[in-house]
Amino acid sequence: MKELNFLDVRFLVQELQQCVNARLQKVYDEGGLLLVVYLSSVGKFMIRVKEDLIWLTAYKPEAGEKLSGLCQSLRKRIVGKKLTMIEQIGSERIVKFTWQTKDELFFLFVELFGNGNIILTDNDQKVLAAREERAWKDREIRRGKQYVLPPEQRNLFKLEASEIRDDERYLAKFGFGSLLAKEIIARGGNYQAYQSLIDEKFSPIKYGDGLVSPIKLEQYKELGAPAESFSSLIDSSFEFVPKKEVKQLSAFDKKNAKLSDVIKKQSATVNKLKEEAADCQVKGDFMYEHFQELQELLDHLKKGKEKMSLQDMKDKLKGHKVIKDIDPKTNDVIVEL
Repeated sequence: MKELNFLDVRFLVQELQQCVNARLQKVYDEGGLLLVVYLSSVGKFMIRVKEDLIWLTAYKPEAGEKLSGLCQSLRKRIVGKKLTMIEQIGSERIVKFTWQTKDELFFLFVELFGNGNIILTDNDQKVLAAREERAWKDREIRRGKQYVLPPEQRNLFKLEASEIRDDERYLAKFGFGSLLAKEIIARGGNYQAYQSLIDEKFSPIKYGDGLVSPIKLEQYKELGAPAESFSSLIDSSFEFVPKKEVKQLSAFDKKNAKLSDVIKKQSATVNKLKEEAADCQVKGDFMYEHFQELQELLDHLKKGKEKMSLQDMKDKLKGHKVIKDIDPKTNDVIVEL
């Protein structure tokens, strides 16, 4: 999934508006956050925040074993509170959630740049918890400190004609990034091209190279595959396997491995029995072919055993043409035919 740009954030915030006035039911910690909100007239929504992404998800990923300090703080302070506002800060990749009751007010800032961050503040915007505490030369995110937004940048939704040039590299560095800079050039590289991009209607689409966009991009000649929502396209960029299916899959794999092991052992036994049968067949054929000779040797040994011990017979038969050895302990006789 590509990094979100300021237009992506605007359309995602528009999709999230359906959650306004819902109450926070649960908070899950699974490498990011999953906020489950409930609106009596509609039902349940799940807002997922993962690193530098935020969207409405249809899946509930398996929760982590350990709860982060941020997740614990959210459960303690804002579960049960109403979500009264969701807004994008200017053209920044920052989404601000307002949670409140009659007596309390909290803000949740989701920063969608860099490695992403999530900050919970009180009504005075004093930091109560953050996914990651950080410090820069111009601001600091620490518990007990005032939450300060990044240094104000130009609002990319409100530019003047003189600020747009037919220069992709310039536009990318200006704040549009590579994708939107190319799009402005594809639309003409002038102020009208920029304005048409800003005014583009919501039309989520996925292109053949895997890129997902909340709007149609003129730089692509293909039609792409349309979708009902931008969030559903982001959802499709991840692989989600419900917990129950994971267990069933694991049980199936274990049973399959066990059966494979049984089959492997049985196959080895069958092959061994086949080898033994073939060997016995060869020995049987050989004994049948030399039955008369072997019978005469056995008769000779029986008569000798009546007059002397096996050890004496062994010593006497040393150097015999056919009888090569006699073991007095096991009564085994080795012959060579």
